[in-house]
Amino acid sequence: MWNTLYVAGRSGFTAVLINALMVSGEDFLTGSFDADGVYLFWVPENFSLPKLKATLGPGIVFKYRLRFFDNIDSFTMFSKKNYYNNKLTAAQEQMFRDLVA
Repeated sequence: MWNTLYVAGRSGFTAVLINALMVSGEDFLTGSFDADGVYLFWVPENFSLPKLKATLGPGIVFKYRLRFFDNIDSFTMFSKKNYYNNKLTAAQEQMFRDLVA
C-alpha cells in the first residue's frame, strides 16, 4: 500500500529532494508540485523518513526549511499558518551556523 507524503519548503528544493530519494534507495512515485513550494509524492508503508532526512542532511533541511507531512490534516494545519514569514531566533541562527560550519 502507498501513502502520501507532502513536503513543503522554499523554492528550489524539488531537484535536491528527488535526488536524495533516488540516492536513499527508497521506493517512491512522483506526484505533483505546487508553485507555492509544496511537493506531493507517494511512498510505501515501510518508507523511512529518518533515512531520507539523513540522506538530505541538516544543511539542506535548514536551507530550504523543509517540512514533512504524512497526512493531509497536518499539512492543512501547517499551510494555514504564515510559516514563510517567521524569522529564526538568534539561538536558532547560531545553531544553523554551527551545523553548516
